[in-house]
Amino acid sequence: MAGIGFELRRILAEDTYSSMVKGYLYATVISAGPWLLSVLCLGALGIFTISFMGFADRQLFASTMVYVYAASLLGTGVSQLIITRFLADKLYQGETAALCESLLPVMVVTLATQLPLAIIGLWGTPLPFGYRLATSATFLVISLIWQTMTFISASRDYAVIVFSFAIGAGVSVAGGLLWGRQYGVVGYMMGFGLGQFCILALLLTKVLREFGMPTRLEWGFLRYAGKYPQLVGIGLFYNASIWVDKILFGLSQYGRLTAERFPTYTHYDSSMFLAFAAMAPAMAIFLARTETEFADAYKHYYDDIFFRRPYDRILRSKAAMLGILKRSFVDLVKIQGLVTLLLVYFADDILKALSLPYSQTAIFRFALIGAFLQVLMLFIHIVLLYFDLRGTVLGLTLLFFVANAALTALSIALGFTYYGAGFAVAAAFSLLCTTLYLYGRLADLEFITFARRKIVGQQGARRRDRARPGGMYGRYLPCPGDDKRLAPRR
Repeated sequence: MAGIGFELRRILAEDTYSSMVKGYLYATVISAGPWLLSVLCLGALGIFTISFMGFADRQLFASTMVYVYAASLLGTGVSQLIITRFLADKLYQGETAALCESLLPVMVVTLATQLPLAIIGLWGTPLPFGYRLATSATFLVISLIWQTMTFISASRDYAVIVFSFAIGAGVSVAGGLLWGRQYGVVGYMMGFGLGQFCILALLLTKVLREFGMPTRLEWGFLRYAGKYPQLVGIGLFYNASIWVDKILFGLSQYGRLTAERFPTYTHYDSSMFLAFAAMAPAMAIFLARTETEFADAYKHYYDDIFFRRPYDRILRSKAAMLGILKRSFVDLVKIQGLVTLLLVYFADDILKALSLPYSQTAIFRFALIGAFLQVLMLFIHIVLLYFDLRGTVLGLTLLFFVANAALTALSIALGFTYYGAGFAVAAAFSLLCTTLYLYGRLADLEFITFARRKIVGQQGARRRDRARPGGMYGRYLPCPGDDKRLAPRR
């Protein structure tokens, strides 16, 4: 989020109440706007089509969209972090042309990998051909939007994201209502897909205008999958951990198969969607604080190390960075915790206002708690990735995936009263493990920083070169004047 981060810093640097409100409002729209607008768009379509579309068609559309978003996130999640790392490296090296040069290759690879998913998921179902075709096109367009968001985040024109998604949501609602009246559920999907295509077109236009037309094609991001395989696993298991509980509930006794292919449980899905939409304040705080204060403190800390400044200055920079990290986390807990607490208290009133059944109140409350804990976990994961602890984040992400799947299955076996509790407990357990690990790593930050890099005068790791059984690798090569009685310690 380099470009947008610069703009947020400029806005918040004005240090006025209006600039603070403006900065956090933009951070909310940038971080959670696409998700919020999608939820609002689908909700508006569901409300306005009651008068002319049957319940079965509306359920078909809702269930289809659940799997469209799930499959698009799972499919692009495998490559999205790889592309992000590739673009970040290119920007750091000053090669901004790589953004436009790699845009088309990324689109081609995305289409090549997502198209088989659309064919496998939809072809062979008893759905009208037009509906399958419209759904496939919508799925591919949404997948391309997720990838384009990686490129657009390098832009400093944060307003284009707001404008693009607002226009697209309006077209989706208008198109769905207009064509839905004429062509039924097929027109419904066509209208929604048209709005998503408008979003994609606007975002792509912005990228090409800001970074220029490519003079060649850059496929270097493909090599990053072998260079950073942990990022592939993180992207896959993080998105899988979000959706595994929903799929298990769809396969439960209360779930139903839509089009003989897609298992869904409406009560659980709607509760989860609302809960994640309620996390917008947390995402705004996270983006505004991480891309401004923490990013600056992080840069100063590693600049002090790179330029070999005095050790006491390095420690002061570390203390400043950790102080910002702590304050950001506390602010996140206080603000989003209060919002979550209020939503939990008024959960039955909220469901009533949205015309949702009172019976899913407990599920909604568990979903709110679980989503809040998962956002905190995401915050820590990204901090760990700042320090390049990719293997650790992969392990923690896999832990959450396994815990969510196992505890969700247990909650289904225990009965309706515990529906949603599995997700919340899995998020709490994973957050605890993640927090404990972060605490230990920050305490050893200097060791991690220096020991993970090859130091001049130290040979490569060989078993015979251990200083002692179980000790550190690397033969100790004393310099003139060293006290030979001193031995290297862990």
